[in-house]
Amino acid sequence: MQFGILMESVPVGEYVSVIKLLSFLAVSILWWRILSWVDKDVEVARLPREWINLGLCGGYILGVVLFLMLPGFWLAFSVFVVLMLAEIGTYLGIRQQKVGLKDLVADIKSMKILKGGKVSKVVDDLPGLVTITTKDGRAVQVPAAETPERQAYDAIQTILVDPLRRGMERLELMPIDNAMMVQYWVDGVVYTGPQFNRASAAGAITLLKRVAGLDMNERRKPQAAIMCASVEGKKTDIQVQTAGSATGESLKLLVNPKRRHELKLDQVGLSQDQLVLVQAMVGVPDGIILVAVPRGQGLTTLLYAILRQHDAFLTHIHTIERDPDYDLEGVTQNILAKSASPADELQMVGWVTSQEPDALLIPEVQNPKSVRELIAHAAKGKRIYIGMHSATAIDAVNDFRKLVGDDDLAMKTLRMVIAGRVVRKLCPACKQPYQPDPETLRKLNLDHGKAQQFSQARTQPMRDSKGNAIPCTFCADLRYKGRTGVFEVVEVTEEVKQAVLSNASVNQLRAVFRKSRGRFVQEQALALVEEGTTSIQEVLRAMRGQEQDPVRSAAGTMAGGTALGGTASGRTGDGAARPGSAGQSGGSSMGGSRPGRPPTPGRR
Repeated sequence: MQFGILMESVPVGEYVSVIKLLSFLAVSILWWRILSWVDKDVEVARLPREWINLGLCGGYILGVVLFLMLPGFWLAFSVFVVLMLAEIGTYLGIRQQKVGLKDLVADIKSMKILKGGKVSKVVDDLPGLVTITTKDGRAVQVPAAETPERQAYDAIQTILVDPLRRGMERLELMPIDNAMMVQYWVDGVVYTGPQFNRASAAGAITLLKRVAGLDMNERRKPQAAIMCASVEGKKTDIQVQTAGSATGESLKLLVNPKRRHELKLDQVGLSQDQLVLVQAMVGVPDGIILVAVPRGQGLTTLLYAILRQHDAFLTHIHTIERDPDYDLEGVTQNILAKSASPADELQMVGWVTSQEPDALLIPEVQNPKSVRELIAHAAKGKRIYIGMHSATAIDAVNDFRKLVGDDDLAMKTLRMVIAGRVVRKLCPACKQPYQPDPETLRKLNLDHGKAQQFSQARTQPMRDSKGNAIPCTFCADLRYKGRTGVFEVVEVTEEVKQAVLSNASVNQLRAVFRKSRGRFVQEQALALVEEGTTSIQEVLRAMRGQEQDPVRSAAGTMAGGTALGGTASGRTGDGAARPGSAGQSGGSSMGGSRPGRPPTPGRR
């Protein structure tokens, strides 16, 4: 009786608040979920699991103790939440230093249920298989066993599973002799996949055409459309391209085609000094800038990144491109057939310059008369960007001079030359440190005092505590993850112009460039070696222009390769450019129109 009277005298909620209790439990549950995710993620990132789990669990226990001891609920609860956020930030900071955070995007996106205000249809991935869906989300069901459709479906699985897991950029299925061969590219390096008999390959191509909505009966004309694929929860858009040939129908797949050229200028790999110099030159309204990149190493991406420095809504911008596969917002893209003749090119250049654009980009110039039109347009106070496939900035200047045919005219409006190439970055999860020998440092002209330790791609498989070989899940056992550009930027000063016009040698031109405190491509690349971003072997591969991975290629090295800093492929042995072209678009279209067609009006 007395106890009941006592309880009635206590105000409800004075000692136990449901809202406060639920708030604490909600944050605790969230913290536990994060700890559970971290426990799995540390294995992917190759971080010390025991120590990290011990530290994070200790942080949670400390948070609970402080929550119970500190006076006032809101003070204690705030400290509890701050400790949780501090733990998350600490782990992400450690992970960023070790392997980066880009691969977490898929994990973050997978937590979102609502997209665009409506529930998205979820298609579960089958274990170990690629889930193929149409663009509108209809999944391809696994056909019944012992049917022709199942044979085609299995062939697609064999073609796509490993390349998609490894992060392929494009894949080609091409006829060779009596079979079909798979080749795919990851970070600019080509890998060879399995071979198929013609019947299995033809069935796979037909099924992919059906999923993408292409005409399955058309086997000669080029076709292209989008489908979707997903493996291990990672979803990608794939552009399916087919075309016929004398040896049969071929297939090309491009991954995420709409995101191929989205890098901004500060993301391509320019050093801070180079970035400032290029941005300042973009602000100058007139003159020609040459942009030189070896074939297959991102010329279009670099040109688009530079062009985006202009305000497309305040500046009248045009491009002249051969079958572009990417739409530039606010830019008029004038389409020139991939098979267009030099006369067609000249006609297009004349029409576009008559529109008086403030900035004009052309990734390829074949006709000397076209480049003279461009020089005349630049002399009116307009900006011109010309793409080339020269190996170095000095080579680009010499190739440009040969194309123009008049040194005074070539140098009249030339303002800057940007030359570069792409190197892969070592996988931060499985790269190995090593001590370079003095002879190697001497050959590379590196300071022995500074070069205490380099990193290299591992040559042996990783092993677990029992000695069993295990793959690196972060790089899919390719030993490299991602890539970056290395560049040399030459501002064409009066001193440079005079050196060129006086027919200075390559060494003399290099000396003039050195006076401006510029760094050559190979020096930029070796700086990445010194900081552990890439390896000496990768720099040598990139400088030689090899597409194959030297470690994985059966040939080891490509014939005709040159020493570090030498001339890249695509040039003759004496260093001269192949006649007839100053560059070529990096587009990937398989088609083209007949020569002689009139200029196609620009699209905006």
